[in-house]
Amino acid sequence: MRLARLALLALAAAFAGCERVEVTNTTLPTNEGNQTLTGTPNATATLIDRIAHARDTTRFQGVRRVEIHFEDGGQPRDFQVRERVSADGNGAYAIEALDVLDPAMGDAERSLFLTLQSVRQGMNWRYRDFSIDQVQLFLQNYRTTDTGLTVDVAGVSCLDLDVERPDGGGSIYSLSVHSPTGLILSSREETYQGVLVAEMVYESISFSPDLSAVAWHQSTNNEQPLPLTGALLGIVGFEPRVPRSLPPGYQLLERSSLLHPQDGSPWVKATYGDGVETLFYLHGGPIVAGNGINSGAPRIEADLLEITQTAPWIVARGNLRNERVIALGKVHEDELILMVRSAME
Repeated sequence: MRLARLALLALAAAFAGCERVEVTNTTLPTNEGNQTLTGTPNATATLIDRIAHARDTTRFQGVRRVEIHFEDGGQPRDFQVRERVSADGNGAYAIEALDVLDPAMGDAERSLFLTLQSVRQGMNWRYRDFSIDQVQLFLQNYRTTDTGLTVDVAGVSCLDLDVERPDGGGSIYSLSVHSPTGLILSSREETYQGVLVAEMVYESISFSPDLSAVAWHQSTNNEQPLPLTGALLGIVGFEPRVPRSLPPGYQLLERSSLLHPQDGSPWVKATYGDGVETLFYLHGGPIVAGNGINSGAPRIEADLLEITQTAPWIVARGNLRNERVIALGKVHEDELILMVRSAME
């Protein structure tokens, strides 16, 4: 059941007492004293810019521990894995799952889990790990506070930052950031109620690694970019629905096409973001030959929306107006349902 719920998600992802300084465009530390410049990462780029681009522009390799905590059927679950992460500084990356630390698994289940983690490299890199997407959108929605602490992670001195949305949406993040590169070497995500959602910490890190033996990630889902606006009938064979109501702070970032893994039918995926979190809306077009979700017996011919909660993630999928839809994100259930309904009206 745990693997099944995680597969569904894949479809659709200790110090106190120091001075706290809110990080803005005028207080961001740089590599050259306290100067603040904006633009692409370089020796004098702002810290937020460096964080946003660090994984793509920094050559490194390290081993880290990742914890994910969620609810499955109302019961708390968690898993911990150890991973080796490599990046060449030019956009290529690899995440190699080395071991499952928790829960205890038999050899066959462990092997399957590690294999699935390898398949999910792209999703984990783009959507699971904390990252800043669209710097201006991040600055619009989030407040970043430098606690004034210096934290040691894997022998590397890091800034200690707190990140949260002033409107109380999303999660609260604690980050340890290597200032010269902007690379995040540890992160902790909690709800506003103090519930731990995820934690990541590097146990070792090298900024001059030998990457000659790395098998770089290659996309395997046939996802193809689509124009951000305009008609798509001639490209995917149907005109995708567009949500008219989004959770506060979210904007459309990209559209792409991909094929359903079971029946090969085309879907359009719209990706929305608030600068950190990601929200997906997938439209599969008209139901053909019964390829919508199965309501069971007796068969329901009317609109059907199935909600699956693996807190903090929530998935809505269904048959609406005789069309297939899926929405996935870390937002309130009412916001996700409203988003789906707004696309189908």
